[in-house]
Parts: sequence; C-alpha cells; structure tokens
Amino acid sequence: MTIRTSLSSVFLEVSLATCLALGLGACEKVDHENIDKWGHTEKGPGKLLDALKSSEYNADLRAHAAETLIGIDKFTEVRDILEGLEEGPRHKIMAALAGRLWEVARINDPMAVPTSRQSSAKDALFYTMDFADAETQARIADYLVEWFVGGHYEGRARAGRASGAMAIRKVGDAASTRLLQAARGIVAKPADDQGRREQVGDELLKALALSGNAEALGLLLDLVSNPRGDVSLPKRVMGALNFAYVEPVGFEPVNGKSLLAIKDRLEEMPYDINLSGTMRNDAVALLAAIGAPECIALFTKMISYPTDDERFRWMGTQQGMRCAGVQGIEAISEALPTTIGYDRGMLSKYLWDEILKYKDPKQIGVAATHLLRSQSPVARVTGIELLGELGAAAATAENIQLIKGLGGDSHRLKGWWGDQSKKPKAERNAEPTIGDRAKDVAKSLETLASGPSTK
Repeated sequence: MTIRTSLSSVFLEVSLATCLALGLGACEKVDHENIDKWGHTEKGPGKLLDALKSSEYNADLRAHAAETLIGIDKFTEVRDILEGLEEGPRHKIMAALAGRLWEVARINDPMAVPTSRQSSAKDALFYTMDFADAETQARIADYLVEWFVGGHYEGRARAGRASGAMAIRKVGDAASTRLLQAARGIVAKPADDQGRREQVGDELLKALALSGNAEALGLLLDLVSNPRGDVSLPKRVMGALNFAYVEPVGFEPVNGKSLLAIKDRLEEMPYDINLSGTMRNDAVALLAAIGAPECIALFTKMISYPTDDERFRWMGTQQGMRCAGVQGIEAISEALPTTIGYDRGMLSKYLWDEILKYKDPKQIGVAATHLLRSQSPVARVTGIELLGELGAAAATAENIQLIKGLGGDSHRLKGWWGDQSKKPKAERNAEPTIGDRAKDVAKSLETLASGPSTK
C-alpha cells in the first residue's frame, strides 16, 4: 500500500466518522437538486431552514429553500428568519424569492379558480413584501395586481389569507388601471334577453374605493347616479367607500384627502331627500374623513343650512368638530345660528363635549378666549362654558378678568334648560343671561385659582 493510498483511507474514515457524528444529512450538498428533494423528506425541513439561515450560500439558493419551505406550510418560520436577517442579505433573497413565488402563484387561465398552492404563494408574496427593497416591492405589487385583477376579481378577492381588499389597500393606485378596466367591462356589457345585467360585485367596488384613484372614485359615484337597473348598487357603492375611508377591517383607512376629487358630488348627498338615510349618513362620514382644514367649510355649511330639520345643525356640529379638531373650534361655534335658542344639553353633547375630547387644554383655552370676543352670543357662551370645563387649567387671572368682562352681557339664553312646558310654572328654571353664566364661571375659576382654603 502506498503512502498516498493510506492517507486517502484515513481521510475517508475521518469524513465518514464526521458524517456519522453529525448525521448523514450533514454531508449532503446544498444545491438546487437537493433543496427540491428535501421538501419531501422527514428531515428535509430542518435542512432547508439551515440553508435559509446560512450566509454561506448565495441568495438564489436561500430563496429556493424559502420557496420550498413555504410550499410545505412553513411560512411562519420563513418569515421569522427573513425578519431577523440584515437588510442587505434579506433584500437579495427577496429579489430572488419574489420571482420564484410568482411562478407558483401565476394563474394562466383568467377564469380558473386559484388552487390552494397558488393562493399560498400569493399570500407569501403579500406578507413578505415589506422585507424587500423598493424595486422588488414594485415588482411584487405588479404581481399582486395581476393575480387579483388578471381574472375574475370577485372570485379571486376571497381566495387565501391575503384578501383582494388587503392587497389593493397595500398597492393603492398601482391597481387602478386594471380595476377600472374590469369595472368598465362589466358596466359596458349589454343586458341579456331577459333584461338582466351583470352585477358589479361588492369586492370590486371595495377595490375601486381602496385604490384611492380619482378616476375610480368618480366611476363609483357615477354608479350611484346611474345604477343600470341595479337598485342595490347605490347603497353598495356608499358602503364600499365607507369601508375604505371610515370603517375598514384589518387595515388603516385610506387617506381621506383622496376624496377631495369627488368632494363637490359628496357634498350634495346629505341634502338629497331621494337617497336613503343610510346613504346620506355615509356621505357625511366621508366628508368628515377628508379632514381639516377642507372639512371645516363643508360642515359650517351644514350647520347653517336653511331647514327646519335641526338634525343637519347637530350633525354638522358634531362631525365638524370630529374632523376639524381644535382648529375648528371657532369656525364651528361661530356657524351656529344666532336667531334661535339652544338647549344647554344639546350644546354640551354635540359641541362642548366633542371639543373637550381632544384633551388639549392650552389650545382649547386659546380658542375659548377668542370666542369671548365674538359677535355671536352662541360663541360667547361657548367660550365661557369651555373655560369653566377646563377648570384649574383655565383659572388664570387674565381668563377670569375676560370672563368677568361679560358679566353685564344681557343676552337671554332662551331654551337653556330645554323644554319646560310640562313643568308647573313655579318649578321652571329661569333662563339665564350670558352675564349670569359669566359670573358663575368666573366665581368658580376664582375659587380654583385661590387653592384649597386653610384655617
């Protein structure tokens, strides 16, 4: 036996011993062929996880391991590993993994029902999207749009864990072109021999709203105006808009500024008596979703709308404060008509309580002191009551003097105690003046400013 042969035998024995110690699988090469094989073996998942974790292997091998793991229901483990990697390696793996997942998720027949394997791969694309760099994220967005809108959207939108609504909310305007094509294709179809038309489904309506695209939003309101014989469509459209901008499930609302594109049309809807109460309420909620400062003018108009229906006044007051925040205090208070009396309870419920919810004593106090100088008696008494509600936070010498300055205000607060017509006259509360309220609040603040009494 030569020395070379002897050495080879020794190395072979050592290698075999090492393999036996670590397990025979430890000696298998990490390559694409073995990665495919490991997806079908008992110990394969562990080897795949090790391959994905290891920086010894290139991004394509690690992406292949991740794809195989996802195919055997190990997505949670894959996600956790990707989340723990440094950004650079993670981005490279995602660049390779996105293409691999798309090859699995792709549906070639537009009318085919997605298989569970295709849906799972689509879900994986959605849930790993944030691990990718901007370029790969844009590619994944295109894949998701193609997956959902490249076929029968209504059916695909409910397939898998990541719904169509979730995907469109994430990719936004990138989906709008395909969504508009799908919706217009349905709208353009003529009625059949019985006069029936294909219905624009709820999922597609939601997707159009979630895209935030101005053209898509315009189309939705067109469907409200012209429902093509579908009596359910106007209500369903408003429900879809409400879902996207006011009460979404599972994600944040779409930025209400998108609604500025249809603001003028939405603004007319609360006053349209031909619409159902639900639709009119949805329109009000959407106007509020636009946010400040644009929503302030929309709700001051509602507050002063010429009608005997006081619901407009109180809805405008409450929603105006909710959308405008503290910056709307003066405008909303000043908008309340001065030719009528007010029940203190109504002012408290719809105006003062909404203002105080913001828990910003400094800004509320500043606005309240401005209201004390208003020409509107409703605004003046609002300023007084707000400072009184702020209590110690407003009990400064300056504020107390300003309030005392209204002690001689003789404006009578008609209806302040609500309807007292059923009470005997002797039991009815006298209606105060603004001066009366100013004196009471000033006295209360002076007590707070002086601190606890001492003997």
